[in-house]
Amino acid sequence: MIFDETMLRLGAMNMMLHGIEEPRIFDRDSMAEGSSDDAGKYSLILANPPFASSLDNESCSKHLLKVVQTKKTELPLIALFLRLLSTGGRAAVVVPDGVLFGSSRAHKAIRRLLVEDPKLDAVLSLPSGVFRPYAGVSTAILTFTKTGPGGTDHVWSYHMQAGRWMTNEPRC
Repeated sequence: MIFDETMLRLGAMNMMLHGIEEPRIFDRDSMAEGSSDDAGKYSLILANPPFASSLDNESCSKHLLKVVQTKKTELPLIALFLRLLSTGGRAAVVVPDGVLFGSSRAHKAIRRLLVEDPKLDAVLSLPSGVFRPYAGVSTAILTFTKTGPGGTDHVWSYHMQAGRWMTNEPRC
């Protein structure tokens, strides 16, 4: 995958403006076969992956496809983020509601992975249209921490409606 050079420069400039003097931005496809050398190297991941794009299974890492077999990019990306995090590392990822409620085998597998492997800390449900004009679908923000052995015991669930937050008690 070839990225827009202007976006790479804008990303580096944004990081510099926020105090990161030597930003490290790489022009590569993190989901491609052979790009697994970063496993366990990151303590924080903030991501808003593309929702509607389709995955090329031929070039995608076999490790990711083993975790979840699908053409939807957002599902293997979650598996990738878990792979990239170091133990104790945290992530906040914007996902379409389909990740939470989809009924396919791949959707169920990624939800099982999110609950059993890391500690799923919170699900922040956002109403449709939050990302307009780019995307009109309902979205959520998943926050999770990569643990050693173990997984999730309680999940905080927040629902935003008409500009206000509604908090639910922790769920098991």
